[in-house]
Amino acid sequence: MITTFLFSGYSLAFSIVFLKYLQRFIQDQTTDNSDKASWIVLILASLLWPISLPMSGLEQKVKKTQSQIDLIYFDYGYQTYSELVSEKIEQEKVKV
Repeated sequence: MITTFLFSGYSLAFSIVFLKYLQRFIQDQTTDNSDKASWIVLILASLLWPISLPMSGLEQKVKKTQSQIDLIYFDYGYQTYSELVSEKIEQEKVKV
């Protein structure tokens, strides 16, 4: 009884994750849809959804945070963090 319930839940989650990943895979213009390696990764990511799903969420959170940080640098007139650091280093050299 419990194993049937667990298997049903896992299968349902697999189906949802597979369909969501498939939708994004088809919309992605950078990947060839006939590439076998891409399909293998898609299926493995769906089968291993207890690992891949939290990782996808974490990746999206990091990208969102990075875009917010980039906006802060843009407000100060810098395009990247390295430009900001380079400017700070140059300012320190002038002080010495």
